[in-house]
Amino acid sequence: MQAASTSYFYATETELAAEISLELLEFEDASFTARLGKLRELEKLEDNWDSYGGRAPSPKAVAIGEALVRDVYQRTGVVAYNVAPLADGGVQIEWRKQARAIEVEIGPEGDLSYLDTGGDEEENLAYAQVLELASPVVC
Repeated sequence: MQAASTSYFYATETELAAEISLELLEFEDASFTARLGKLRELEKLEDNWDSYGGRAPSPKAVAIGEALVRDVYQRTGVVAYNVAPLADGGVQIEWRKQARAIEVEIGPEGDLSYLDTGGDEEENLAYAQVLELASPVVC
């Protein structure tokens, strides 16, 4: 499959955060809300957060991560297993279902990569492609 260029459909991270805040009122799942809270905590990290020179997660990576966690949850009802900062200023999100796991890495500029323990690995994906790949795995 040929990789498509990454595009993002929110004009600003502020618009995305406002939309997520409003939509949070619709969710009653405490673990879902906790994952979004953990993503927001990543915004507070500073450079060198890992004592090895790791860059603080970029607002863009965090915003896309929040959207992805929300969108996968809305499609599947599955809450992200873990979210974590990446040393390059990106964010990693993991979903697990039985013996299978997927990881999505969001780079500091919003580029998306996907790894499925079933053997699939792709880079430079569009947001919609990640949703299409992730949804059937976690269902």
